[in-house]
Amino acid sequence: MSKIQNSYSAGVAAVDITPKVGVDLCGFAARTKPSDGKYDNLKAKALALSDGANITVIVASDLIGLSPETVKDIRCRINKLTGLPEDCVMITSTHTHSGPALPPLRGLGVSLDKVEEEIKTKIVKIVLAALKKMENVTIWVGTGTSEIGANRIKKPLDIDKQLYVIKIVNSGSKKVLAVIANYGCHPVVLGGGNYKISADYPGVVQKVVGKRLSAKTVMFLNGTCGDINPAVGCGKTVSCMRKVGQELSTDILRVLKGKMKKVQGPVVYKSKFVKVFFEKPLSTKELMVKRDLYRQKYLAARADPKASDATKKVAYSLYEYVCRDIQLVKKGKYPKDYNLEIHAVRIGNLFIIGIPGETFTGIGLGIKNKWRKYNVLIAGYANGDIGYIPTKAAFRDKGYATHSAPIWYGLPIFKDSIERIVVNTANSLIAQTLRK
Repeated sequence: MSKIQNSYSAGVAAVDITPKVGVDLCGFAARTKPSDGKYDNLKAKALALSDGANITVIVASDLIGLSPETVKDIRCRINKLTGLPEDCVMITSTHTHSGPALPPLRGLGVSLDKVEEEIKTKIVKIVLAALKKMENVTIWVGTGTSEIGANRIKKPLDIDKQLYVIKIVNSGSKKVLAVIANYGCHPVVLGGGNYKISADYPGVVQKVVGKRLSAKTVMFLNGTCGDINPAVGCGKTVSCMRKVGQELSTDILRVLKGKMKKVQGPVVYKSKFVKVFFEKPLSTKELMVKRDLYRQKYLAARADPKASDATKKVAYSLYEYVCRDIQLVKKGKYPKDYNLEIHAVRIGNLFIIGIPGETFTGIGLGIKNKWRKYNVLIAGYANGDIGYIPTKAAFRDKGYATHSAPIWYGLPIFKDSIERIVVNTANSLIAQTLRK
């Protein structure tokens, strides 16, 4: 194990990524029209951090998520401009359901190439800006709890109330350069009936905490929120959304006022692509029966004057999904597996584990519980969003996350071995970075 490092430098930068009103919002099938207003702006923020030997960059964006392909493009651009290895950059999203439609999700709003390209360009820009504004800093970490989240699935009732807060302070002036908050909860206080652009409760957190501390930037890394919704429910008013954000802000500020531990040690990053596997498809004959059933349901919905546009949209998406599967099976191109990236960033005794999807709480707990003497943060929607990553137990119920949501991501159903693979890979990466 390497000698303890005491000297860090860091730089931050932020940019507005709010699209023009009129774009489709993403996250709910119930939406039937474009956005018609804005509650608050969306931001992308970058933190560059160095121990003098290694540099890592963490990006947080107020978006539903980015596709792995989009993340790779951003990382490649950064690599060409800076020479930094691609795997030193972790790009996360808060998963707001009131931001622009983007490629990881299909059928939930029309994504615009122009919007996506602007986001990519701006993220690259803030990473470059953060790297140019490095200053000597000290890093502190603290933990607390929050009650804003609740498990939205009847079983298993996993819940992780742990709230992690990182504070980065200028070594000379003692001014707060950045705060990073990590907690797992779906940003869906504003539901499918909302047509106004918003970062949802994470946006409130960034504003409230930033203003209270006069911090240059506040970043929110959503955690393992695949099965966690706001305790107040989904589809509430903007006033309710702000109250949830204020409650979490109060919890964060409580941690910042309490006893925090100084972070010391090397900056190390390591990434690994691992294969996760899909269930075998039905036979062509079985799929055709299913296709005909979905077609009948879609035609019935279209002919029903009482059927909502959302009902018609879902019915057609199911039909389209099965039609695609039939073609893939006929051509012998039905996918068997998927290369999923797990990313580990170590800062002394602090670890940030990036998982590219809507990860269930039990998976995060499976990683955290093995490393209790360290500070382990799980960042969901990191380096892409491939859909739900459920626990093995969740697959038994064949619910929305395991067997229906893949439609919106254009992927087959994962095998329940995905939990074991993700947990084992994350644990292996932590062990490897500890040896550096």
